[in-house]
Amino acid sequence: MTPPTAAAQTAARRKPGDPAQQREAWFEQASEAAYRAVLAITQNQETVARRAIDELRFLKSLINTGEPHQAGPQELVNVAPVSLQRMRLAFEAIRDSDAVIRAWVQQNLAEQALPLPDVLVWQRRIDHALPELWNFESDLLLLRGSPPAELLDALRQRGQRRLLVLLPEPALETVALQPTSEQCVSHDGAVLAAFVSTLNRPYPKTLACLQVQAAPEASDSESAQAEVEQRIHKAVMNNWMDHNTRRHFAQCWVQQGVANIPAIAHHANLHALDACFRGRPAILIAPGPSLDKNIEQLRQAQDKAVLIAPLQSLRRLYKAGIRPDFVTVLDATDLTTDPFDFFNDVPDDFLTTLVVAVNCHPNVIRRFERVYFFSGGGPLDRWVQEIVPEPLVNLEAASVALSGLLLAQQWGCNPIVLVGHDLALAGSRRYAEDAQLNNLNAPQLLTLPGYFGGTVQSPSDYFLFHNQFEQIAAHIANVSPQTRLYNCTEGGAFVKGFEHEPLQRVLDDHVVGLSLSPATDRVAGAQAPNPGRLDVARTRLQRTLETLDDLQRQVRQLQRLSQQPRPKAALLRRLSEHEQVLRTQLKRVQGFSTVYQDAIDQAVQSATKAKTLQDNLVASRELYQVISDGCENFRPLVCEALAALGSPVPLTAVEPVASQDVSAVA
Repeated sequence: MTPPTAAAQTAARRKPGDPAQQREAWFEQASEAAYRAVLAITQNQETVARRAIDELRFLKSLINTGEPHQAGPQELVNVAPVSLQRMRLAFEAIRDSDAVIRAWVQQNLAEQALPLPDVLVWQRRIDHALPELWNFESDLLLLRGSPPAELLDALRQRGQRRLLVLLPEPALETVALQPTSEQCVSHDGAVLAAFVSTLNRPYPKTLACLQVQAAPEASDSESAQAEVEQRIHKAVMNNWMDHNTRRHFAQCWVQQGVANIPAIAHHANLHALDACFRGRPAILIAPGPSLDKNIEQLRQAQDKAVLIAPLQSLRRLYKAGIRPDFVTVLDATDLTTDPFDFFNDVPDDFLTTLVVAVNCHPNVIRRFERVYFFSGGGPLDRWVQEIVPEPLVNLEAASVALSGLLLAQQWGCNPIVLVGHDLALAGSRRYAEDAQLNNLNAPQLLTLPGYFGGTVQSPSDYFLFHNQFEQIAAHIANVSPQTRLYNCTEGGAFVKGFEHEPLQRVLDDHVVGLSLSPATDRVAGAQAPNPGRLDVARTRLQRTLETLDDLQRQVRQLQRLSQQPRPKAALLRRLSEHEQVLRTQLKRVQGFSTVYQDAIDQAVQSATKAKTLQDNLVASRELYQVISDGCENFRPLVCEALAALGSPVPLTAVEPVASQDVSAVA
């Protein structure tokens, strides 16, 4: 199901390629919709007003976030003054309509007690439930209670595509939504949240709720319902954050992941440490503001507990004279240069062992003599794992602090202790005293329960990490109930699933009495690297190079075939068959498809919406060009990795096929 007809038509009326021109068009269309909405309200034309307001909601959403493959507002640079003036005038017209529209919605809602048709009642309740920015194709509407047919009809008329239905209890009856919609019906919030994580483009950005049945009177029922709603909201935020992260960093991940293949093959596998620390206490040291309170107490744990710290904590620990056993890195940016040089003033002999994601910057990796790589679970990580034999440890997490928690669980450490994991601000500070980390940015703040009671303010990313800490804690309690989890941060947010105790008490109970057993001694005795990994990596990278060359050959053949002067339906069928082969081969180079997946999806989507043979051929040529550009960009990376492995590689890409080869495809 598409967005409302009027909104879809106006959004597509002018669609220039330049992001600034695109946003200017959306502003002008939104101002037109605002004018029509106010005019219809003054003339008491409810249906016309509702259609114009929905169009305005849709366009506001596009202006605010852009379509997933479009540039965001912060990416608009060097916009012409005339364009800025037009957008400013349009914005003023939109803003002037807001008060009129809000008053109209409130007035209609107040008239619910009047004898009105059921469908109209639900239309007015939907008016009130939907926010002023709403994308009918991507955003999620949560219905609390079993929806009647009149409500579903009203939503169908509005073009709402994605629905979640939270039933008050397990029900035998089914909710018959439209077959073209994306829907999930359950009484279990975990099921609804899991459904959100499966949604693909266009990714949902906003969640709205509509109370279908009377809200439960019992306070515990209200609390449970609010908890479910918050859980779904976090899933929506997490889905959007994951998408944006992939979108912005995919190119960097691929370049660095391929460049790191020689190092991955050279260093020992992280699985070699699986038996080294079982039953040993692990202390995870994050750089939150509360670290300043108890950092000195960590001296008592040196060489007794396993000290795991993200790179962001390194300078603070060095100043305190506390040497972490393992430094963890998940960030793909270069953390060896300004403005985030976390090695500044830290001598090389202070560096111990690095545990790092496969796509991290090579400059960080080069600073350490002993390195272990882990997989973040993404397409690039899976592809790298196919190149380098021996499976990588999977520490799939959204933050390096979460990766450390998963690492301690992987090793069977007990207890696992959090220190410096505030997950909240202390005043305006995110971090312990280190001017390099703290900045003056004002992030969006959300509320979390406080460590000592009350509430604390948390940036949106920490808010999501907090939720994931609680999920991992619940998983550990389920699979390893004997593992004790302590939050000894002594500040910041309360994290469900952890025992909240002062650090000194936990050290006295679990660490101080242990004998000295330096982690470096245990690591030194672990399994050495397998020399055969280098040979296997060379062979598999060479096959990747052959696959890229084969893809280029096929694409060039299909490009020529798609430009036939008098195309027929048989040609379209033939192209479709060969496109299927192309997509199958793309799965063999997942690192490549990670970067171009949005563009590939867009080309495929254009083909499915094509109404003529010529439109379909245009969409096919878009797909071919994306694959061709990707192969040209990806091939040098593979060649450089092969050269680093000591394997000779061809210096140029495959030559264009001869014209007679096209007949074989046709």
